[in-house]
Amino acid sequence: MNEYHVFRKQRVKNGRVIHKWYYYFVMNGKQVQKVCKGCQTKNEAFVAKLPKLSGGDAVLVKTVAKTMFFPESGHMKWRVQLGKPLDPNSMQEGRAIMKKVIEQWGEKPLSGLTVKEVGKYLFDLKRSGSHKQDFISKVKEMYREAYWHRCNIPTPTFPTFVKNSKKGDIFTAKEFPRSTLKCNT
Repeated sequence: MNEYHVFRKQRVKNGRVIHKWYYYFVMNGKQVQKVCKGCQTKNEAFVAKLPKLSGGDAVLVKTVAKTMFFPESGHMKWRVQLGKPLDPNSMQEGRAIMKKVIEQWGEKPLSGLTVKEVGKYLFDLKRSGSHKQDFISKVKEMYREAYWHRCNIPTPTFPTFVKNSKKGDIFTAKEFPRSTLKCNT
């Protein structure tokens, strides 16, 4: 079975019909589509030259996560250059989350880490929805960081957890004091 699927699309450009060849493949449950540049004919020869999709298998989770959120790491230098610096407390929280990630899945290839595994871990975790969202945010950042380790894996779509908090300055119907409902006549 071929891992790449080839297809052709027509487009109208300057009043002319142009045919372009594309290919797609599925990685981590996401369909990734690319154009075959300069291809004029059925381009299975082009697709056959492409590297196997299992190229990211060699990069382990711990390889990517071990240096994240340290002040002088390449990860933090990139964050600063991208205009996303973190204060020391946030870096410490990020390191703590990466430590948990390494404990859970450190020896696993990053391409083999599934949404189901991360979701099960978070569903069983007795922490707030806000903490779970922060955990997911750091895991997504790990996938983006993997690019710098020569591992281009699309970031999976993780579930969204509800924050278990309510605004402190808003009363519910039960909390609203009855004395304020009486008229002073």
